[in-house]
Amino acid sequence: MNKLTHLEVDLALSSAITQPGDFLELTLLNAWIDAADIGLLVLDADHSVVMVNATASRLLCVDPIHSVSRPVKDLLASVERWPGILEWLQSAASGDQMQAAIRPLTHKTGESMRHCSFKLSRVSAHGQVWRVLAISDVSRLVMAAEAMETSRRQWQALTAGVVVADATQPDLPIVFVNQAFEEMTGYSMREILGRNCRFLQNDDTDQPGLQTLRAALLAKTNGYAVLRNYRKDGTLFYNELFISPVRNEAGLVTHFVGIQHMRDESFRDAPGLLGEQASVKFSAWGLNS
Repeated sequence: MNKLTHLEVDLALSSAITQPGDFLELTLLNAWIDAADIGLLVLDADHSVVMVNATASRLLCVDPIHSVSRPVKDLLASVERWPGILEWLQSAASGDQMQAAIRPLTHKTGESMRHCSFKLSRVSAHGQVWRVLAISDVSRLVMAAEAMETSRRQWQALTAGVVVADATQPDLPIVFVNQAFEEMTGYSMREILGRNCRFLQNDDTDQPGLQTLRAALLAKTNGYAVLRNYRKDGTLFYNELFISPVRNEAGLVTHFVGIQHMRDESFRDAPGLLGEQASVKFSAWGLNS
C-alpha cells in the first residue's frame, strides 16, 4: 500500500461507512476522530497501520503521517511487553482489552511512565476487515489506586480506628475500616462494609454529638464528638470521633474519613465541635494518644 497523507487515509477508511461523495460528513467525521481523547489506531489484516489519530500519536510519540503503512509493532516499540500486545492482537476477540505501561522513546530518562488501556474492536465492510485499537491513558486511575493502597497500609498501621464512607452514594455506606476499628467494635470488615456508621448506636439515638456530626456532614466540614457506641456483643464504649471530608480535584466531596479512639466515661460530656474548632480539638490529643 502506498504511503498516503493523514487526510487521504482518513477519507479512504471513512468512505466505506459513508455515502460516496459526502465530503462534509467525511470532514466532520475526521475532525471528530482527531479531537477524541482516546487514541485510535486502525489496522489492516496484516497489522499494518491504516490510520492513527492525534491522541494515539501523542501517547505513542509517533508521527501520524509517517506511521501509515508501517507494521503496528514499529509504533508499539516503546511499549513494555509489546510482543505480548501483538500476541493479544492475534487472538483477542472483539471487545477484549488489556493494560500495559508505556514509556515514550522521546521522553528523557527518569520521566514518569504512562499506563494505558488497550481495547480491540473489529470492523467489516465491503469484504474487508479492519481492527480498531483504542488506547486510553489511565495513568491517573493507576496512581490514584496506588495512593489509595498506600493510605490503606498507613491506616492499618494506626492504633486509632479508621472508617471511610462514600459520600457519592446515598446514606454514606462504609467502604473501608482498618483492623483497629474491627477490634474496637467486634465487627469484621465483611459485616461492616456497605452499612452506615449509625449501626454502632443501636437504639441509643438521643445523643447531642449525633446532631453535631450530622451538621458536619451537611456542611461538608470537619466534625468532632464523643458518642455512646455499642460493640457487637452489646457492651457500651465511648467513641471519641473526628470526621473530615475528602475532596477530589474539582473540589467535590467524595468520601468522609472518621478517626476514632475508645475512651472511658470521663469523656461523655465532651462538647461536639465543627469546622476548624473540631480540627484543633482533634490535633490536641493526636492519633496515638
